[in-house]
Amino acid sequence: MKPYFETELGKLYNGDCLEVMDELIKQGIKIDLLCVDPDYPLTSRGTAGGTGGMLKNSLDGNVFGKKAPSIKEWLPKVKTLLKEKSHIYIMVNEKNLIDYHIELRNQGLNVFKTLVWIKDNKITNMYYMGQKEYIIFARKGKAKKINNCGTSDVFMFPNKKLKDENNKNLHDTPKPVELMEVLIKNSTKEGDVVLDFMCGIGSTLIASNKTNRKYIGVDINEKYCKITKQRLQNEQQTLL
Repeated sequence: MKPYFETELGKLYNGDCLEVMDELIKQGIKIDLLCVDPDYPLTSRGTAGGTGGMLKNSLDGNVFGKKAPSIKEWLPKVKTLLKEKSHIYIMVNEKNLIDYHIELRNQGLNVFKTLVWIKDNKITNMYYMGQKEYIIFARKGKAKKINNCGTSDVFMFPNKKLKDENNKNLHDTPKPVELMEVLIKNSTKEGDVVLDFMCGIGSTLIASNKTNRKYIGVDINEKYCKITKQRLQNEQQTLL
């Protein structure tokens, strides 16, 4: 399994996340943290269910020509990869929040609490405008406190979208690098391994790089992998 891009700190794979995780398991790889914004099917009203990739033009979650895997498919693989006493952060929307809590517990994982990210922009809705996202904070094994116990469970970071040369969004739902930095620094130490198996344009990987954590990123969209590669290369240049 050859990485799409590799640095001293980590690897980026362009491929199916389930297949990549199966290969990581075969290699005996272990991770210290899961930080992911998973794709999942659209709702019946056509609203994007996934906070990671916008799953357009299909009500069965077909994205990039392939159906997005459900939490029941990917969570057992994540559980195998995680070390004991490791933390989990999963971005999730309101409609999937309860189902994700239930599935985490069904897998024998423990949910600490649900964190909230408040954005600076609002999404139009006939039942109040949306301005938040949820982050499920869970663990495998015995409890381990976060590194900065003074951190609030409500985050306020701008929802900035990177643009291409034609002023079009590089990604519809990128996560702030600053937000991912807080989560990573609170749940790992330098040199630990962070996994994001639907990494989009690489915010988790950039944050890992900035905080001297190792990383494994996966995305099925080669366009996003190309953007992530460029962002990581730019980040490396700023550190020289």
